[in-house]
Amino acid sequence: MYRLKTKGEKHGGKPKAPRENYKVVSDEDSTKVLEVAEKITPVWRITQAITETSATEMKHIGEVIKWY
Repeated sequence: MYRLKTKGEKHGGKPKAPRENYKVVSDEDSTKVLEVAEKITPVWRITQAITETSATEMKHIGEVIKWY
């Protein structure tokens, strides 16, 4: 004899709402963000962080961020 325990609809939780549409970003806004990112994180500094932490794969990105 096999018995299976299941929860009924009463215990199923509330239904998930559909995701809202993401806000569309204009080209002007995205260029502003990129300009700020380039000022804050110059390429030479990121390269130095990668070298110092011996990061070789994307899974090491946390170490690079901590070092930076």
